[in-house]
Amino acid sequence: GIPEYDFTNNVLYTNTVLNQDPVFQDTERNNFNIELGTSGAEGIGMPGVSPPFDLNGTSRDNTPDAGAYEATVFPDPEG
Repeated sequence: GIPEYDFTNNVLYTNTVLNQDPVFQDTERNNFNIELGTSGAEGIGMPGVSPPFDLNGTSRDNTPDAGAYEATVFPDPEG
């Protein structure tokens, strides 16, 4: 079988995060950046497993964010 689908092995699922809002910036425009300080994806990545930079070129530290982007401060929509 495929190891990733071995639900009898609890070790594979000890750090699973469920039902946390990633607070994407603008999903209607395919902008999946996550907001600093509010995203459920912030700081839950696995160090050493992620690439050293996200898709924006932001470097990842020893507590990387989950997903393709590191958290960032969103611009103020009021300008």
